[in-house]
Amino acid sequence: MNNPLFLLLLSVGVALGADIDPKKLQQRACAASTAEAHAKVASDYASWADTLTAKARQHEREAERLSQRAAGSAMRHKWPAMVTGPADRERRLAMQAHRAAREARAIAQSHSERATAIPADSQ
Repeated sequence: MNNPLFLLLLSVGVALGADIDPKKLQQRACAASTAEAHAKVASDYASWADTLTAKARQHEREAERLSQRAAGSAMRHKWPAMVTGPADRERRLAMQAHRAAREARAIAQSHSERATAIPADSQ
């Protein structure tokens, strides 16, 4: 269970307060054996990816707002790192959320393919 992908998704999900519990989602993904179970897991990962993308956009907007505020600050001449720090943090959070959303979409695609690959008569 120490998969780096899972740990990244878990950390971003916890940091963003996602409604979907990543541990339970991973457990359901591992336990999925029918086409319906794989389709449900794919749907949940896709909705989680949409949530993460929305959070990433929110962080990008906040980074832009903080950058604009820092540009007009007199502190940028004396302590530039203190002025740009909050905007840099928001950009990092946006990047992490985008990365986690891409990975969640890849997992959703994988489960969607598995759902279509399982023959209807073998269930």
